[in-house]
Amino acid sequence: MATITLALKTKKQEFPTGTVGGAFAYWIKAEDGSVAVSPVKSVDTTVNVTLPDAADIDIVYTAYAQRLDADDTPIGPVAEAAFTLSATIVLLDVADTLTAEPAVVATPK
Repeated sequence: MATITLALKTKKQEFPTGTVGGAFAYWIKAEDGSVAVSPVKSVDTTVNVTLPDAADIDIVYTAYAQRLDADDTPIGPVAEAAFTLSATIVLLDVADTLTAEPAVVATPK
């Protein structure tokens, strides 16, 4: 599984008197429009979610966030960010550079 950190930057916006801010809703959709992560509610502006590892291809996702009021009704704009989850890779050590130095042999005197 791949852990994705969503970090939301907020701004001030005016609402009618009596509006009570609630949590933020975060969700992710795949490029085909399917929901990859169902809405997660949090009062934090940073959340971690998990996605399946990409198998053999890169997958493009779009993450969304929106403020909810105290009744869980969406208020304000939706923020979004696209990202790519790259295909699973394996890291192996390979040859890079090689140094060869002749041994120094002392000559008897």
